[in-house]
Amino acid sequence: MPSASPELPQPWDTFLAAVDALTWSGADPAILGELADQPELDQLLARAHVGRLVTEIVSRRGDPDPSAALETVARTGEPVTALVLDRLAAGRVV
Repeated sequence: MPSASPELPQPWDTFLAAVDALTWSGADPAILGELADQPELDQLLARAHVGRLVTEIVSRRGDPDPSAALETVARTGEPVTALVLDRLAAGRVV
């Protein structure tokens, strides 16, 4: 019987670690060069980043000022959001 949960890509933890390093440690985007040989690199980075944003939003749902909490998450994630969107746009075939 097939599993009801989707299969995660093999190096999923690597993408999460990269997103965490970029977001929380201010790592240089050059660290992504280490992942250059991964298929669908930018798509998986985008998914990892969205997953982290959603996790952060959900973990703050009990904050006294929800709109301020949401703004904090957006502001903290903005540099990585911009990086991922730029990388996805650069890889588009027109």
